[in-house]
Amino acid sequence: MGLFDRFKSEKEQIGMDKKPKHVVVKGAAKAAKVKAEEAKKKQFAAVPTTGAPAKQEEKKEGVKEKATEQKKPSAKRSEDTGNAYRVLVRAMVSEKTTAQAINNQYSFVVACDTNKVEVSRAIQSLYGVRPQKINMLNYRGKHVRYGKTQGRTKNWKKAIITLQPGQKLDTSRS
Repeated sequence: MGLFDRFKSEKEQIGMDKKPKHVVVKGAAKAAKVKAEEAKKKQFAAVPTTGAPAKQEEKKEGVKEKATEQKKPSAKRSEDTGNAYRVLVRAMVSEKTTAQAINNQYSFVVACDTNKVEVSRAIQSLYGVRPQKINMLNYRGKHVRYGKTQGRTKNWKKAIITLQPGQKLDTSRS
């Protein structure tokens, strides 16, 4: 279409080498962001800073350092409570167990593969009390029937913990 190019004005011919606005150049957006950030840095660098705010920041940092130095590490529990919650499944609540609480005896459902030593450690880590005596009882699951289907409930284990006189457990939170 060289014939029509002759009739274009000089302004239109000068703009011929420019790319159309809808064409996107790769990396142009990133370059624009970088330029904007540099302009902001120059703008803030041109503003003179006074000595007072810098001194306040130094004082704040010094206070933070003193506060961290004064804090003592908190005493960590010797036992892992996550393991204790795996050992002690739940506290048993019934008429019989509430009556036994008067005699410093508390009943817990425990995992079937635990022993007295593990139960003792779990009670110490969770409640901070050392048991005087622990009795363990194994219960077999009962045969049940729901319509045609017959089955059996799970086997479970019960631990009766006896505490020394004057000691108590708050089993309502577990």
